[in-house]
Parts: sequence; C-alpha cells; structure tokens
Amino acid sequence: MKLEESGQTRMSIRKTIRLEIHKLKELPPLSGTTQDILIAVNNPDIRVEELCHALEESPPLVARLLSLANSAYFGYPGKVNSIQHAIVRVLGLNIVKSLTIGIMLSDALDVENCPMFDNQRFWFTSVATANLSQKFCSLINEKPLIEPTAAYTSGLLRNIGLLALVHKFPEAMNMIFNEVNSTDRPVNVLLQENFELDQYQSGVWLAQRWNLPNSIATVIAHNKNAEYEGPHSSIAKLVGICSGISESVYNDPELGLNGEDRFSCFSIPCDQAKDVLFDFQYRINELRELASTLST
Repeated sequence: MKLEESGQTRMSIRKTIRLEIHKLKELPPLSGTTQDILIAVNNPDIRVEELCHALEESPPLVARLLSLANSAYFGYPGKVNSIQHAIVRVLGLNIVKSLTIGIMLSDALDVENCPMFDNQRFWFTSVATANLSQKFCSLINEKPLIEPTAAYTSGLLRNIGLLALVHKFPEAMNMIFNEVNSTDRPVNVLLQENFELDQYQSGVWLAQRWNLPNSIATVIAHNKNAEYEGPHSSIAKLVGICSGISESVYNDPELGLNGEDRFSCFSIPCDQAKDVLFDFQYRINELRELASTLST
C-alpha cells in the first residue's frame, strides 16, 4: 500500500509516530557485555590481547568476525581460527573495532517485523561506503586530514538510524519502503514528508544514546548536506559522496565508474579517483559476500 492511497492510515501512523518518536531517544541501554565491548573498541590505546579478551565475552560476535575474516574480500589464503589471528594477520585492529561497533549496534535492533526492509542492501551500501571512504581519505592532502579508521567507521554507521526506525516502527516503515519501490524516491525524502524526521535524525539520537564519538554523530547528521560547514565537515562530505556512489552501484555496478568528478572538491585528480572506483567495481561481488555475512 502506498502512503498516498490511504490518507486515514497515513494520518493514523503519522500521529502515532509523532506521539512515540521521543521514545527513540529512550531506546534501552545496551547490555553490560555489549557496553563493555564498545568501551574496549573505543579505547585508542587498547592492546590486541586486551581487545581479544573483551571480544571473547561474546562468542556470537567472535563467530561473525571470524566469518568476515575468512571472506573472499579480505583474501587471506589460509583458515582464520582465532580472533587474535583475525586481528593480527587479516583484518587489523582498527577494522575489527569498526566492524564490532556495526555488528553490536545492529544486533540490538530487530528488523524482522518489516518484510519490505532490504537488509542485504542496507549492509552492502554500508560496507561499500565504509570501504570507499577509507580508500579516498588516503588520497586527500588537504588539512585537516581524515583518519582512515574514522572514515571507515563513519561510513559503516552513517545509515544506522534506519535500523532504529525499522525496529521501532515496522508497520510505518513497511509502507515507506513500498512507496520507495513504486516511486523510486529516496527514503529520507519520504520520511521527512510523512513524519517530519529521517533516518539521520534517528541515527544521531542512537549515537548519543549509546555514547558513540561525536564525530560519528556529526557525520550521520550531515552526510547528505553538501553545504554543511563545521566540525568534521570534511569527513561528512566524503562519506556523503561515497554513500551516493554505493547506493547507485547496488543494482548497476557500471555506475560506479562515473563518479570520479565528485571528488574534485577534495582536489583528488580524476585519474586517481577513477583507479579507486575501478577497483571498487572489480570487487563488487566480494563486497556483496561481506554484506551477506553482516546481514545474517
């Protein structure tokens, strides 16, 4: 059912959401184990052994991370059997931290009651945005320089508010996704029109509720605002560009090769940008596999 086909239903859902939306700010706190792990991964001085010890408090998390480490995307020739092996030889400390945050936050939000939500698409665009953001930030020479790990984590989490909305309002979001499919209009535009908020606002609340770094909340808030000038504006702009490319290539990988001019605002030469996008296109199937592992 499209929203405009049932005014009464739309009004009822809109009223309910306006009454209930403040509860997004009151999402239940993370479990003690999850909170301890997030504290560990947000510690810039943590040693590998200490992080391993923290992660091992959650066997399901370790299993997911090992599955990722063994995926084709990371290309490790052997079998990864321990989290320390995954960190030291395959993923690296910072990538493990970023993936851990994404997995633990998404696991706290139930999306099963919204059949129109495309979890595979969500995770593909998230990991693709993370990877592109990380690769392009290494080509930026303008100050302030963007730290690659911050770019990866911000790219991975920039759309996390969508999971919060699906978790809290599955019926309303199901109608939104139906209209997206029939009109091809962006989710954030339809959310603003119908409910006067979007996934980025809910993402900011989520980041604040779960004590994520302020830089991540800023990127979530402003990644679609090309005019934003303020703290962390460079990384917000970079993530926004990379997310646009990731969304475009989900159904048509060829579109990924047409975005090199978008990075001119960072003074990145077109030939260098095109090389990154060519490698991105070449590894689309590996990214899909990575997304499939995260979405299950």
